[in-house]
Amino acid sequence: MTIAEMPLTDETEQTLLRLSAAWAAENSCRGYCANDHADLEGNRFFLAFHGDEPIGYLFGHVTNATQSSTVMAENTPFFEVEELYVIPEMRSHGVGRTLFRYAETAVRGAVHRPPQLESHPALLS
Repeated sequence: MTIAEMPLTDETEQTLLRLSAAWAAENSCRGYCANDHADLEGNRFFLAFHGDEPIGYLFGHVTNATQSSTVMAENTPFFEVEELYVIPEMRSHGVGRTLFRYAETAVRGAVHRPPQLESHPALLS
């Protein structure tokens, strides 16, 4: 397995949209809808590959905390993970953990402390 941060080229976008559509078709995450181009803009993208075949992705962006909490002070920069997906046949093989750790290392310079994992509020309802 290899992990790479990818720019949002046409090829990367098509890969992400195809994997997102597969996730939506699984109907495994209440309220999840497949992404479109607008959902991808402004994010950093990390893809996992088995050989040349994409098997998962993580994307998100650096933002600032809008209010203080017990975890971080207001205006603290953090990396918000928008999505983390692994194809069904590669789950429970450490792909998601490896994607997260790779992204954590890659974004460390953009935030001033270890990145905090945040998930999209719509996925929690």
